[in-house]
Amino acid sequence: MSLIPEWLDLADRYQRISTALTQSLAGSAYTVKDYCVLYFLSQAKNQQLRLTDLQMRVGVSASTLLHLIRQLKARSPDVIQSVTNEQQEASVQLTVAGQAVLKTLTQQVERTLTPYLESAGQSNLVLAEALMLD
Repeated sequence: MSLIPEWLDLADRYQRISTALTQSLAGSAYTVKDYCVLYFLSQAKNQQLRLTDLQMRVGVSASTLLHLIRQLKARSPDVIQSVTNEQQEASVQLTVAGQAVLKTLTQQVERTLTPYLESAGQSNLVLAEALMLD
């Protein structure tokens, strides 16, 4: 039994969901990658992550992450802050303002994801998680 048709179906659904998320957030000041940065920070201890850990979670290179962070701070200077952790490593922390932005964006993201994931069942939760890493 070939898994290729299932894989191609997942790839197609992934592309449709990714496009829908991008279009959904197009009216805001934030991108899907911005959302991922805020989301992963919100899930971390003290809502703070070392840049290397955040880079791995978002799934981008170090230079791309630094570019994302600079752009995010330029558009919304109060949503994240740069900090140095106890080991003197560069980290980023979600602020109270960032939490409010994330809450609003999460509602928008969930509205966008709902038709794709409710109709296809639980198996698409893996796809939703994969979107966070794109």
